[in-house]
Amino acid sequence: KMNRFCCKLAILLFLCIAARPGHARPVRIAYPGISIGAMVPALAVEKKFFQQEGIQVELISISAPRGVTAMISGDIDYSTASSTGLLAGLQGLPIKILMFYVRRPYHAIVGQKGMKSIQELRGKTIATSGPSGAAYYIPRAILEHHGLNPDKDVKLISVGGGDIAERLLQLEKKSFDATVLSPPLLFMAEEKGYPILGTAADFLELPQQGIIATKQKLDSSSEEAKKVLRVFLRTLQLVQENKKETVDFMRRWLRIEER
Repeated sequence: KMNRFCCKLAILLFLCIAARPGHARPVRIAYPGISIGAMVPALAVEKKFFQQEGIQVELISISAPRGVTAMISGDIDYSTASSTGLLAGLQGLPIKILMFYVRRPYHAIVGQKGMKSIQELRGKTIATSGPSGAAYYIPRAILEHHGLNPDKDVKLISVGGGDIAERLLQLEKKSFDATVLSPPLLFMAEEKGYPILGTAADFLELPQQGIIATKQKLDSSSEEAKKVLRVFLRTLQLVQENKKETVDFMRRWLRIEER
């Protein structure tokens, strides 16, 4: 009788624990790939800022368009692909911008050593992150600003997804003629002798990195969204006030060896 009682009690406790709301899946935040902008939620995880707000977070690397689709289906809760989210919202999809934290695009087109002008890219191959997102649209804007047609005058290819370090590595291997990079790898490439042929910040003011969610998510989890925003603001404050810690984390996040 005692064994049967203990067995029934164990089953009852298991069912009660499994039914607790606290055992829901973690909050899922998507980011397009390893980049300087996407490091904000990663830094927040390392500093346990989400945990201090009572949120368990799972960071998922996924392309910007797939991230938006996953948000609409409910598989992803938030995404840092704010430029793609802005475009989706303009097209009528239920995507809302919670925050932008980059005022101007920091992307630039970097060519092979010896190139002097962006005009030398005519007929050449340029590597981007893929057919969406800032690392795809911004170089197109740079090319058009300098009188080149991105659909006719150059060939755009996808390399490394959102992994900016992979594009720099392939540039050094001469896998293509130019690529789009952002800091700090942009400046590292310049120091190695790869010329910056065109920079978007010189002529374009366009909010870039941020965080987005669906209208349904905001309606159903407004308090959670406030906590997520609070974490992002706290992390951005840390970035502004603690340069050494930020650079150290940036180096690890972007997989840059200290020189």
